[in-house]
Amino acid sequence: FVGSALGAAASLLSGKPRNSLPLAGLCGLCLVALWLLRRGRVRAAALTGLSALLATVHALLVLGQGVHDRAALLYPVIILVAALQLDRRLLVATTALCVLSAMIVTRLEAIGALQTPWSGRLGWLPFVDTAIILVVTAVAVHLLVAEIVRGTAEARAQGERLAVANRELEASGAELERFTYVVSHDLKSPLVTIRGFL
Repeated sequence: FVGSALGAAASLLSGKPRNSLPLAGLCGLCLVALWLLRRGRVRAAALTGLSALLATVHALLVLGQGVHDRAALLYPVIILVAALQLDRRLLVATTALCVLSAMIVTRLEAIGALQTPWSGRLGWLPFVDTAIILVVTAVAVHLLVAEIVRGTAEARAQGERLAVANRELEASGAELERFTYVVSHDLKSPLVTIRGFL
């Protein structure tokens, strides 16, 4: 929310009011996502945030320098946010939508509908580069998040095993203490008798 609001303000102040509209829209949709999150609708909030971010990046690319615009650097951020939802289907769908967005922008650039310094000169090369980067990012982020989740689950299981072992140790300690008391008592009785006879 804060980043999109600052971006919209910076675009207005820098004389690029076209870029401020998508950023202001993102700001509004971030507020909706926060409202959904406070209502406990985490999944809906995540989908709203992802959709808003993807639409904003796409709009910024169309309004800016195509796939060569700095806004294209936000595609991996979108993929990271999707991966953090721990849903493989959502990650695949988000990656596919990012690749589709890059393909549309590249096609608009190739046919001259989008005026950039590279219009009609590079063909599909920028799309291929972008698609490779996005797919590699999605796979790497998925593997990283899966490893973190696996490590967290192992640490939790190990903590539970340690708690069980501690409870068993406490029970063994209590049993040993009872045994020591009984042995001590049983040894004291004959000694008291012997002492009495002596």
